[in-house]
Amino acid sequence: MRWSVGLPVPGVADNLHPARILNMSFGGAGACGAAEQSAVNDVLAKGGMLVVAAGNSGENLKTSPETPASCSGVFTIAATDQQGQIASYSNYGSEVELAAPGGEQPIDTGILSTADSGRTTAKLDSSYGSALLQYSNYDGTSMATPHVSGVLALMLALKADLGRDEALSLLQQSATAFPKYAKNIAFNCTNSTCGAGIVNAQAVLNLGACRT
Repeated sequence: MRWSVGLPVPGVADNLHPARILNMSFGGAGACGAAEQSAVNDVLAKGGMLVVAAGNSGENLKTSPETPASCSGVFTIAATDQQGQIASYSNYGSEVELAAPGGEQPIDTGILSTADSGRTTAKLDSSYGSALLQYSNYDGTSMATPHVSGVLALMLALKADLGRDEALSLLQQSATAFPKYAKNIAFNCTNSTCGAGIVNAQAVLNLGACRT
């Protein structure tokens, strides 16, 4: 995390192209530890923003915390299906700031994602189809999180000095309200389970405060 935003890391060459947005589509069980929170704090102090997957355990983060989703200062993102209800696997709770499409097969077709099993070079997996462009449909909060990271990047393109708190406020006030259904009401999102709403790129970019 520190290296990504241009902070020095012992034994590693400096990052000459620091990032402002860290998409963190990973996690593990347990509360945010002191060392991890310290790194998050350093990133925030450098002007970085951390967008974090809520996790795929289908649990309340308040009672079953995961990290880095439970770290203070990050944007924790839950996943919704095509109907706007919470995906059955998505973690939820008051720690979540926002929701975004994460897919829920077979209710929908999932999120079309780039895919490649190569670790350092492209590995042409025939199961993914084209040898040049490889895609697969996935479900997960790891699919939801990049939607928010991408919208944040668009916001920074319009207002380079956008800060973390202002960015979150804009994302939340422009979010699409959660739909309510009479059937399967257990999957209806609320502001206390899935954040302020579903990220809405067009709405947030149309806000005057999102422009220099």
